[in-house]
Amino acid sequence: MIKCRTGKDSVTVEIMLHFLLRWFAGGSYLDIKLSAGISKAAFYNYILDHEVLAYKFPDTAKELNEAAQGFES
Repeated sequence: MIKCRTGKDSVTVEIMLHFLLRWFAGGSYLDIKLSAGISKAAFYNYILDHEVLAYKFPDTAKELNEAAQGFES
C-alpha cells in the first residue's frame, strides 16, 4: 500500500537501522522522518511496536518495586 500512496518501497531493515541509530544518538523525529521518508506515526509505530524497544509498564507490585529501585539507584 505504501508504494501506491508514496511511490516508495516499504521501509527496509537498512532504513530502520538508520533512523534508530539517529534516534538513539539524540536525533529529532522531525529530521529523521524526513531523511527516512516516513511519517511521524510510522516512526513512533516502528519504535513503540518493536519487541525490544517498546516500554513495558510494570504489571505486578514486585515489578513496580523493582522499577522503583532501579530509578532510585
